[in-house]
Amino acid sequence: MIHKNFKNIDKVVFGRGSFDNMAGILAEKQNENDGFFLFVVDNYFEGKELLQRIQPDIIFTQDVCEVCQIDTACTAAAVANLKKQPRLIALTPQNLDDVFETAVTVATAVGKEEAAYRYLSALKKKKKDILDALRFYKMPLKRVTLMEWIEPIYNCGHWIPFQLAQAGGIDMLSNPGGDSIVVPWEKIIRYNPEVLVIAACGFTIARARDSNSAHLSACLSAKPESRCFARN
Repeated sequence: MIHKNFKNIDKVVFGRGSFDNMAGILAEKQNENDGFFLFVVDNYFEGKELLQRIQPDIIFTQDVCEVCQIDTACTAAAVANLKKQPRLIALTPQNLDDVFETAVTVATAVGKEEAAYRYLSALKKKKKDILDALRFYKMPLKRVTLMEWIEPIYNCGHWIPFQLAQAGGIDMLSNPGGDSIVVPWEKIIRYNPEVLVIAACGFTIARARDSNSAHLSACLSAKPESRCFARN
């Protein structure tokens, strides 16, 4: 299947039993290509047999959040006894510039550094075009609240506030470049955001809507002209 957000990926494997199928899928690609290949692991894996069959050259990890994904230390423990030791590369961006830099890190690791710079050049031009449009039309900043979790409510941190600013919003309850923290719903009501975005980590849009119906209703009843969105 083609993933709607990553059209260059021709196969996506997910759900129960995914790891059992992954070895065969990657083996086919490995026979066709002597270079590096990448894969993403969403859940911690107990068994080592799959990793031994796949024999990855590189495993990208992250140390931003121990809840969302396994960290570098857990990954290192999982691969410690493999005959072929993969290279572990931690991606730990804190702000938006760091996120851009991870593209260079990944591309360099697989010998495609120039591709990253081409990608970033186009991305930064898009950023500039958005800011130029905001300035040209003299758009006032929108007061925004983005929630990264709902029970309890967590504000947005790390690079997300920078993305909001890039789009013409400002979240005064956020923690730019730092960890998300718990924010009482009453504080959000007092802040009175013009736009409320519910983007619970790991949730689909449908699940976010279902799980956040109480908060969406509270937002609409407190300020009917507010715009409330659920995002994945």
